[in-house]
Amino acid sequence: MSLLRQISPKVRNIRQSELEVLGKRASQIEEELKQGARKPYKQVIDVSWGDAHRLGVKPLSFVRQVLAACLYPRLANSDKLAVDVRERAHRLLEACEGGSVGSYTPTGGLSHVQKNVSKFISQRDGGIPSHPDNIFITSGSQRSIMHILNLLVNSQSSPSTGVLIPSPSCSSVSMTLEGLGATIVPYYLDEEQGWELQIGELHRALQSAKDVCNPAVLYVNNPGNPTGHVQSRKSMEEVIQFASEEKLFLMADEVYQDSVIELEGIEFVSYKRVLAEMGSLLSDTVELASFHSASKGFMGEGGLRGGYVELVNLDPVIMNYAHTMFSTDPCSAVTGQMAVDLMVNPPQPGDPSYPVYNEEIQNIRAMLVHNAKRALEVLNSLPGFSCQPVKGGSFVFPRLHLPPGAVQKAMELGLPPDVFYSARLLEQAGLCVGPGCEHGQREGTHHIRFCVMTSLDTMEEILSQPRRVSDIMSSMTHISPKVRNIRQSELGALGRRANQIKEELRQVLAACLYPQLANSDKLPVDVRERAQRLLEACDGGSVGSYTSTAGIFSVVQNVAKFICQRDGGIPSHPDNIFITPGSQWSIMKILSILVNSENSPSTAVLVPTPCSSSVSMTLEGLGATIVPYYLDEEQGWELQIGELHRALQSAKDVCNPAVLYVNNPGNPTGHVQSRKSIEEVITFASEQKLFIIADEVYQDSVIEEGMEFVSYKRVLAEMGSPLSDTVELASFHSASKGCMGECGLRGGYVELANLDPAVMKYIYTVFSTDSCAPVTGQMALDLMVNPPQPGDPSYPVFNEEMQNIRAMLVHNVKRALEVLNSLPGFSCQPVKGGAFVFPRLHLPPGAVQKAMELGMPPDVFYCGRLLEEAGLCVGPGCEHGQREGSYHIRFSVMASVNTVEEGLRRLTSFHLEFMRAFS
Repeated sequence: MSLLRQISPKVRNIRQSELEVLGKRASQIEEELKQGARKPYKQVIDVSWGDAHRLGVKPLSFVRQVLAACLYPRLANSDKLAVDVRERAHRLLEACEGGSVGSYTPTGGLSHVQKNVSKFISQRDGGIPSHPDNIFITSGSQRSIMHILNLLVNSQSSPSTGVLIPSPSCSSVSMTLEGLGATIVPYYLDEEQGWELQIGELHRALQSAKDVCNPAVLYVNNPGNPTGHVQSRKSMEEVIQFASEEKLFLMADEVYQDSVIELEGIEFVSYKRVLAEMGSLLSDTVELASFHSASKGFMGEGGLRGGYVELVNLDPVIMNYAHTMFSTDPCSAVTGQMAVDLMVNPPQPGDPSYPVYNEEIQNIRAMLVHNAKRALEVLNSLPGFSCQPVKGGSFVFPRLHLPPGAVQKAMELGLPPDVFYSARLLEQAGLCVGPGCEHGQREGTHHIRFCVMTSLDTMEEILSQPRRVSDIMSSMTHISPKVRNIRQSELGALGRRANQIKEELRQVLAACLYPQLANSDKLPVDVRERAQRLLEACDGGSVGSYTSTAGIFSVVQNVAKFICQRDGGIPSHPDNIFITPGSQWSIMKILSILVNSENSPSTAVLVPTPCSSSVSMTLEGLGATIVPYYLDEEQGWELQIGELHRALQSAKDVCNPAVLYVNNPGNPTGHVQSRKSIEEVITFASEQKLFIIADEVYQDSVIEEGMEFVSYKRVLAEMGSPLSDTVELASFHSASKGCMGECGLRGGYVELANLDPAVMKYIYTVFSTDSCAPVTGQMALDLMVNPPQPGDPSYPVFNEEMQNIRAMLVHNVKRALEVLNSLPGFSCQPVKGGAFVFPRLHLPPGAVQKAMELGMPPDVFYCGRLLEEAGLCVGPGCEHGQREGSYHIRFSVMASVNTVEEGLRRLTSFHLEFMRAFS
């Protein structure tokens, strides 16, 4: 199969980011400098992103101390930290399941954090109520904006859904809309009036769109990115009135709300507050989603990935759909959720940490005000620049008045003029800025964006660079070959729990969050060295900095080494690996590329039954046809090749089978595929031209004696050409599963094999529509693939912990099988790997009849009674798929021995009484 033929047109429509190309070239220049290249500068300064920590702004001490204590709880019991730091860490850990940041949280986030966000919003808005049930804690604002747009945009409607967005605005919004198949309706901010939003322009944009699409959403950005404007209350009232009259859903991106820097007469006022104060006719009817993030403003913790969305005036039915949409993604990183909590509930006067916290905040504010004023002063003094006042946010967005010769040369090279300027600036001055065309601008105008949330010294160095290019811009005698090749480079290589806490892992992460620990002799030397290496790999030496789309390069390299060693020396190339927020997220992204919802017949994906419910939910959301193939329960849940052929034949008349999803070791079944079985599947996929998705997240949890995990990639490579060169494969792993069990940190990877370079480009573009994976999750992944080795100071404790977890898992599985198979009405197949048992329930006819009378699946009825009467929560088999007329439950055995024993005791007592009652 050529995947290129299968890619959804919506994915093809996502434009390649010019900024990604410039960022890649910036990385190449940095490497050239390390190799001794002679240039008129010693380092590249990248101010194209709003990444404060990368640019020398120090993280807030209170935030990092609390997070370090949460990751390594021994710190919370140490007098090395202030009392309020320790108390806050204790409260946050108490809010986590199992008292660990490695645990999953509910879809909406930690209830404790939701409540604190609700209090913050109410206080910010003068007492206007905010309800925790309307708040979702997310992996930054970008992820929640994507989910809300996914809910609102109907890609199958004709005409298409239209979304009004400001021009200029954040480029990630337009990329998301392109990927969803929406029609983008730009409304232009008034540059001559300080980038004001004029209500007449909204009317013009709406009228121009009504003949070509169905306008349904209005997106606003206040304070503005990249423009730095701050809306007045009057302007917001006009926008709300317009949204009401035109029946538009209002999305208010307010992530820079704490960064209003023109203090005289200007304050941030939220859309929610203005709406509430406009009276019930509007306040009870206008639908609103408002967004905030710990990545921006004075927190600047972009690498931790934490934010929230609050929903206002949504119908309860729509709220249910919103909850379903958010639940297709795993919970947001727990460290990011904690960062949000610390943002909305910082130290107060009288707290021990308040003096330092307040001093740090005031210093950052003073620095931002100084930098914005200094940038305006310099830029407006340069020929060819004009810059409007900056009232808020982290950027300046000056207009470039380019000489005709520069515009002409850019056209000859096939480059937008501001990309041409930005590329020259990068090559000749070592300064990476964002071209205005990334953000939208009126035709014939050109701009650049650069961040002013940076140290004073860095800002002065930045402002000296545009002068160099201005001096030479009128002379076009020399064009760098690297600038000529910038388009070609777009097609080149991509730049890229158990109940025990793993001591070394948590020590390293704590030291990365609070670097003073990395210089302390309280931690083993290998822990400190690992923390220092990981921090050196981060921009600005901070986990709060964004990373590249593919992840921290040193982590990508270590994953490639791990895969090569695991697979007996078969090569793995870093360019084929993406570090992600867990496997579920990357599976969703790969499926979004493969599934063409506009096809007729629809794209079909072959999925094992039973399997993880998240896969089917994702496919339903993408509009794919799910083709189940049934695992053979009587044969220990084996995958039978004849069943794959049956499933495929049954589907060919109604859909277009394109993808085969396999799960090895199996969740929830616990089966482990043999090499022979994997070879049969690969041959089948080759013959039927199917793309293989291999979910291998439980690969370190094979517990059957004499059995080993073998990856699909290894088997494919060892089958030889032509299969090894042609079968397209994506394989997944995660730090959430197995002996690591760090679900809350959100770290995983996907490796791609045999994909066409053009397809890799599309994949890179789709992954870049979202922010990077949480940096703490990336670091957890690094520690998973590159653990302590014999001879390291931490190895004895690490090895003991791992052996204890494995022994616990083996014991729990044997004990569960022994108990379940002794109970009447249960039969359970052997478990060879994974973290679950999946016994079959042979329910009495009376129980089945009662369930049908109540309108629920029989195993849901059983699980409901078990929860109510015994306080034991298990998963019903229908969540995972099962043959008609059969019923199962899923029961986790990755828990302490005492917990599993208590669970089995409760299950036994309940089950015997249940069977007696319904027999």
